[in-house]
Amino acid sequence: SKMIILVVMTVGVVRRRGQHECFSSGLDGNIFSWPMPKVKIPTDLTPIKFCNPQKLKHPKILVGPRAVDPWTEDILGRRFIGHTDAVWNLDIQGNELLSTSSDGSVKLWNVGSAEVKASHDNDEFGIPISAQFTAEHGRVVCGWTNDKLSVIDIETGF
Repeated sequence: SKMIILVVMTVGVVRRRGQHECFSSGLDGNIFSWPMPKVKIPTDLTPIKFCNPQKLKHPKILVGPRAVDPWTEDILGRRFIGHTDAVWNLDIQGNELLSTSSDGSVKLWNVGSAEVKASHDNDEFGIPISAQFTAEHGRVVCGWTNDKLSVIDIETGF
């Protein structure tokens, strides 16, 4: 039996093409997408009776008023590989994912392919601690450890 410990730093949820996805990042520099199944909220909210899972023929994890299959690696969606240290922040807009990391970089990702579209760092400003898409298409605002803010134009120099 294999034990998996997941330390999640940030989580973002997006609905694309009628499907929900959750994005998580962690201390190891990884970003993952997780498909989220449609959940029907039951109208019967009877309290759960706790039981010994070892006595069940098919063990389930009890969540709220329903049972969920235990986590396995095959439910994992895409893995976004490119950061070398902790990922602090995620933001999602359309088919683009934005991430900041203690490796000093801000990365723009294609959500569908999990590939880096652009990467930016700024030694003068330090390490990026947050970044968000702006209402103006093609621009991102970033907060840095040296108490600086910057607006980055993705299309001309990101």
